[in-house]
Amino acid sequence: MEGAVNGLGDISLTAGLKLYHDGKEYPRAAALRASVKLPTGDSASLFGSGSVDTALWISASDDFKLPLGHGTVFAAAGLMAMTKGDVLRKQQRSQVGFGSVGAGWNPLSWLALKVQLDAHTPFYKDSSLKPLSANAAQLLIGGTLGLSERTTLDIAVSEDIATTTSPDAVFHFNLSTRF
Repeated sequence: MEGAVNGLGDISLTAGLKLYHDGKEYPRAAALRASVKLPTGDSASLFGSGSVDTALWISASDDFKLPLGHGTVFAAAGLMAMTKGDVLRKQQRSQVGFGSVGAGWNPLSWLALKVQLDAHTPFYKDSSLKPLSANAAQLLIGGTLGLSERTTLDIAVSEDIATTTSPDAVFHFNLSTRF
């Protein structure tokens, strides 16, 4: 890369199926989730991988009442399967395991503060570059602002706790709406 470029990246579609919900005011819940990523981004410009990726994972949470608001603990674990992409094709692994564990606190109905640990196995093999061929783990600290009943804004900063396996610090912003 010698200069600035812009364009669309790969497109992802995600769906979920409720497996369990105890129906209580502070519920326990579990869901099965799946996603597919389509290679719509230009892999030569690193806007995409050239690979169709599918993932399947289970997520669970447990809410509980606190003197101010409520708390939540949550976890997820899954597997991603990838076709051979255009980026480092010969070194790409066909499967990656991933997981997450965290806790949140909702002191107000429209505010959630969170801490989360994410980890995954390597996407590539046979590389001396640790970010490509080592297990990675990131610690995220942030929160969610409820902008409306269906729309939220997540803001977080992540730190690589498995050093040199991912960017040192990343700022994350995600605007989402449920349909």
